[in-house]
Amino acid sequence: MKRSTFLLIAAILFILIGGISLFFPDKMADGFGMSSDQMVIFLLREVGVANICFGVLNFLVRNDHDSKSLKSIFIFNGVFQSMMVLLNIFIVSQGLLAIGQVAAPFAIHLCLGIGFLLYMSKIKTAPHA
Repeated sequence: MKRSTFLLIAAILFILIGGISLFFPDKMADGFGMSSDQMVIFLLREVGVANICFGVLNFLVRNDHDSKSLKSIFIFNGVFQSMMVLLNIFIVSQGLLAIGQVAAPFAIHLCLGIGFLLYMSKIKTAPHA
């Protein structure tokens, strides 16, 4: 898959998930078996805004050429996805959520994380002077 296609798919996923979190936080909370109290709704909306911003960033750089800045964006995305995978594992290990509740997010984070790290490793930048 071309890097630009991967970034477009990632952008769409970020914006879609972010939009659901921002505009339908109660549905997102229900999907994870969480209460829909005011603090949960607020935090889910904040997560939604962040995800939308990640999506916009990935969309904007989808056709960029290799650069140190693009590599940094891929590292950021890879670290974010990797940390989310670890967080999903921790949440299940602590019994806070069942495996079925995190299976879809886990798969998305894992696939995106692998993709970001793979494409990051292929970016060629000029050595430091």
